[in-house]
This record gives sequence, C-alpha cells and structure tokens, in this order.
Amino acid sequence: MLNGGAGDDVIFFDVADNDMINGGLGTDTVKITDTGMIDFTNTAISNVEMIDIADNQAQTLNLSVTDVLEMTDNHNALFIDGDSKDSVQLTGFEKVADPHSMNNMYKDGYVMYADTASGVHTFVYVSDDIVM
Repeated sequence: MLNGGAGDDVIFFDVADNDMINGGLGTDTVKITDTGMIDFTNTAISNVEMIDIADNQAQTLNLSVTDVLEMTDNHNALFIDGDSKDSVQLTGFEKVADPHSMNNMYKDGYVMYADTASGVHTFVYVSDDIVM
C-alpha cells in the first residue's frame, strides 16, 4: 500500500502496478502515467482529491459514482486536471448548469458534474481543457 500520510502528496500511479493507494490527509493528487483507457473498477484508491492526466498524452478516464465515492474522502469531490488530448467518461453524473450556486468547492477553469442518483452528494470537477 502506498500511504500519502498527513501532507499534500503527489502519487504517481500506473494501473499495471496494482498497488493500493491511500492519500491520507491533505490535498492529494494521483498522477496517472498510463495512456489509453483508464478504468478504476478494480483499483483500490482512497482519500485523494485530484487526478492529474495533464501530460500531453491521450488518456481517457472512465469513472462511475461508485469509483468517485471509493477514491475520495468524506467530501466526495474529485478534481480532474488534463489537457485537450484527454477525455473523461462519467457514469451517473450530470453537468451542473450553475456550479456557483451548488457548493463552495467549485473553482473557475473546471466543469462541475453532480451525482444524479445515489443520494450522496458526489461531485466531479473536470478541467475545461478536457474533452467530455
């Protein structure tokens, strides 16, 4: 298990490593080094606040509400940074038309998506550079 501890950590992750990741306290980022489709169905990641795929390579993240709930802390919010070569596929989320009215975690430069069915307030903030 890779344990981030109490600080703000950047953890480099390759799906082939099959490691468990616990970001711990602080604002923790998982930097994805894989290219192509990245699916978190069988990946044990917890207590992270950001996924970074901004590396000028084509990457596609596939995330469900369950994935986001399992990988985030009790705020149930995940930020995704990337570039124009990247794409994100979200299952169970809808784009929020007025994110400033929803909650105080919203940041300019991101598009906000909210969970539509689970009953738990779950949010994904996708860099507006990423293709949806």
